[in-house]
This record gives sequence, structure tokens and C-alpha cells, in this order.
Amino acid sequence: MEQTDHLELRGRADKARSLIVAAARGHRQACVDVTALPFIHTPRRPSLNPLEPDLPNHRAFGIQQPWAELILRGIKTLEIRTLTVRPSGPFYLYASKQPSRSEFAVEVATRYGLELENLPRGVLVGTCDVLECRPATSEDVTAACVPEEVLQGKQAWILGRVSRLESPQPILNPPFGMWFYPFAQRGTAKRRRDRR
Repeated sequence: MEQTDHLELRGRADKARSLIVAAARGHRQACVDVTALPFIHTPRRPSLNPLEPDLPNHRAFGIQQPWAELILRGIKTLEIRTLTVRPSGPFYLYASKQPSRSEFAVEVATRYGLELENLPRGVLVGTCDVLECRPATSEDVTAACVPEEVLQGKQAWILGRVSRLESPQPILNPPFGMWFYPFAQRGTAKRRRDRR
């Protein structure tokens, strides 16, 4: 970083001032304990995340409608996937741009009076935690809102602490895979797959 405009240098400590400038220019030899310099003020950069200012790289999980809406309503408490995942959260629940066109998705939407075309898509709709991950069983049909044949050989993610956002929020970065960072700068987002 060649410019030091973001530093507000105060006081009479010329030596400390020169060290701070050198550090800002990338000189590794310069080592300053800024906590010992109360007259140094570094303005905080505005967060890239308007929802969670302290968590700019808060992850998001993409899921199609009507599943996202069913999760927010507390009807669907299990997410069925082929991958295992560690307990984690909170993360944003991102409603994918394309709704699910599977027959059982349309059937479930009709059962609960949901119109797929009217549900929010391509936005963040809530937050959620993954509390536990375990192999899916035939007893998970109701909680997962899917037929029994879909559960075979799959993992059941137990969801909890679900909260709907006051209004759907747009994202800065398009989804990249199942997990993504919606507010990270391009090229800086860590894209990784959860592994147990």
C-alpha cells in the first residue's frame, strides 16, 4: 500500500510516525505496537455486508424454492444432501434463482398453499444453523418434505435457529457452488467445501 491517506497521524512522536508510514508502505522491517500509540487513528473500512457489519464473509447456503420457504416456516427441518457437513452457523439462506421443478416439490408447494412463481428468488431470505449431520432414514420423510426414495444413501442435515430476514436481501457476488460468500470481494472469497 503506497498511500497513507487512511492514517490520521497525531502527536509529536516523529519516530513512531515514520515507522507507521514505513509499515503502511510495506516495509517488513518496520514493526510497531499500535496499541501503545493512542494518537494513531485508523478509520474502519465500511463492511461489504450490510446485514452483518462484523461478519463480511458470512457464508450463504443456496437452496431452491419451495424448500427455502418451507425451512423458514419451520415445516422442513431436515435438508437432504449427498455430502456430510460439520455443525456450523449461522449462515445465510439463499433462495436460488431457479425454483425446483421436481414433481414432489410442486406437490409439497401445493399442499402448503405456496405459489412457486411468487416466492422470492435470487436473494437472501433468512439465516440458519446446521446443528447435526447424520445418515437419512425412512423416518425423515415428514421432516425433510421429500419421498422416501430420495432419502436412500443421503445425509440429513438437522437445521435449527432459523430466522427470516425482515426483507429479502440482494447479494454482491453470484453463487459459486452450494456454499458461497455473498458479500466478499471478487477474487478474495474463500470457497471451500465442508468436510467432516
